[in-house]
Amino acid sequence: MELEWLILVVIVFLSLYYLFRLLNFNLIPRVNKSEQLGFQLPPGSTGWPIIGETLEYLTTAKQGVPEKFIADRRNKHSSSVPCKVFKTSLLQESMAVLCTAAGNKFLFSNENKLVKSWWPANFGKIFANSEKTDTTQESIRLRKVLSPFLKPDALHRYIGAMDEAQNSTAIRASKQIKKEIEEMVKQRRIDLHPHLSDTSNSNHHHHYHDQDLLSRLLVETYSDGKELMTESDIANKLYGLIVGAYDNISTTLVSIIMFLSKLPHVYDAVLKEQMEIAESKAEGELLNWEELQKMKYSWSVACEALRLLPPILGTFREAITDFSYEGYIIPKGMKLHWNTYATHKNPEYFPEPEKFDPSRFQRQGPAPYSYVPF
Repeated sequence: MELEWLILVVIVFLSLYYLFRLLNFNLIPRVNKSEQLGFQLPPGSTGWPIIGETLEYLTTAKQGVPEKFIADRRNKHSSSVPCKVFKTSLLQESMAVLCTAAGNKFLFSNENKLVKSWWPANFGKIFANSEKTDTTQESIRLRKVLSPFLKPDALHRYIGAMDEAQNSTAIRASKQIKKEIEEMVKQRRIDLHPHLSDTSNSNHHHHYHDQDLLSRLLVETYSDGKELMTESDIANKLYGLIVGAYDNISTTLVSIIMFLSKLPHVYDAVLKEQMEIAESKAEGELLNWEELQKMKYSWSVACEALRLLPPILGTFREAITDFSYEGYIIPKGMKLHWNTYATHKNPEYFPEPEKFDPSRFQRQGPAPYSYVPF
């Protein structure tokens, strides 16, 4: 009887072992010529079958210490040389985590060269992509379209309007937002007709590029350069921008208010700066660009709040070719992750990282690519 139980236990453990190997097979990138020539994958572990280390990643974030996930692995894999990249498994994907300012620079400067934007599949259910393009093309297009509207020259026009609209009522339901946006897009397209019907007339299109983001999207074409974007695709892009802007701004404002309530000396300095500007204005006069430029301490407070409590943990990329980084191979198809807390809470870049100190952003400011709240 004991022998039968022993045999049964051995069979169960062997079955679990092979099941574990099978479930993790797709999480381990294949060995390629680069590895055969001496390169290795970054150090690290894929964790549990299927879920990998996702639960620990999310648990540390929920507990308010997301930096612990990064720091624990960075310390574990550091020897005489600090660990700059490690391997893990998140969201059912084998993933390399770059945890230095140099790593951030590497990813950002090699966008669409060595890596491309990547998001988990469930993001598509929230922010729908066009059926005519993929995520990478959408990212490239949106960045190109948005960049002219986020420069200081473009923002000059909106400062007064933003100051005047600060008490507007928020739209409550996302479905209603999408519906209203799509109706607005349709109406604007009717208003601009027949200018938009002639996709070959670049002079007309250039004129509408400079009006506003919606007008710019209305003259944007798909990769074939002929077919204009549909109202539905435009509405989805605008909805994504509204949701992203609302969440980032609201969480940042809450963070700033929290720190001001805890730190009276910071609150007094911000109040003094704001009152000096307010008292210099006539009644009913709206803010202007020059006055925003005077809010240097207030801006430093906002930056420090974003350093300690950034609105996002980071984003993801996918390797579009094999490449080496810090002596390790990153195979094509492997996912990469940069994390805001990897540098924001690292004493190498920010001494006493838990301390709220707006002076970090005065004078020369932080090292390049060490401060990346978005």
